[in-house]
Amino acid sequence: MRKPQKKLIDISQKTFLQVVLLLAGLMLLAILMTYIVPQGAFGVLPDGKTDYTAYHEISGAGGIPLWQGLLAPALVFFSQDGLTLFMLSLFLIVISAAFQVMNDVGGVRALIGAVSRRYQNRRKLLLAVISFLFYCFGSFLGLFEEMLTLFPVVASLCVLIGYDSFTGFLCTILACGFGFASAITNPFTVLLASEIIGVNPMEKIWFRVVVFLVMFPLLLAFLFRYLRRLERDPASSLTRRHDEKLGLEAPAADAQTANEARVRRTYM
Repeated sequence: MRKPQKKLIDISQKTFLQVVLLLAGLMLLAILMTYIVPQGAFGVLPDGKTDYTAYHEISGAGGIPLWQGLLAPALVFFSQDGLTLFMLSLFLIVISAAFQVMNDVGGVRALIGAVSRRYQNRRKLLLAVISFLFYCFGSFLGLFEEMLTLFPVVASLCVLIGYDSFTGFLCTILACGFGFASAITNPFTVLLASEIIGVNPMEKIWFRVVVFLVMFPLLLAFLFRYLRRLERDPASSLTRRHDEKLGLEAPAADAQTANEARVRRTYM
């Protein structure tokens, strides 16, 4: 009987249950806080715009009902920002489906194998380019959670070129976080915030560009420091036990093909 092909993103029942319980706990905590933290509202300027410098507490306002808080994940789609949330959810589904199709036809395995062999002697340059790409995703497009679908791909690539899966985390999720915090045109932290306070997002953009240029070298310094530590002592890997449990290791030149097969079984 043919063995079922492993999915690119495979979430176990235990992990799914843990995430659901964690989210339920956070929702209950948020509902409780509506009864503890006093409600209030910002003031209004003569022209009808919101005055964010003035704030007054609303006396006698109670917390939200329990049923409304528990149904918030569904009710939010009917709110003012429901369409934006729906498009974001659709984007995540489409991206995940696209990579699953690529995995099913062998495209992801072929791409990772080709890139790992081509850049085996220029590993740090490859990781710097990948980090900059994800850094720009966060800074210009405001992407963060959406990049989780790419993490298994980059993690497997990092293992194939001789590092560990934690290196993939640094090049994707951490780089995206740095970019999100060093935003130039992030729709959420720059464009939307500028619209709320009524300013032109292009004003003083030079300051955001300076922050962008300063933060990326700091990211690379942290990444390369970790890579140097791995090169000196592979046992210092933060995901060594995890990688060993999955049967992965930094491949030598004559073990590249064998390690590629292990990576395919693990991540693909």
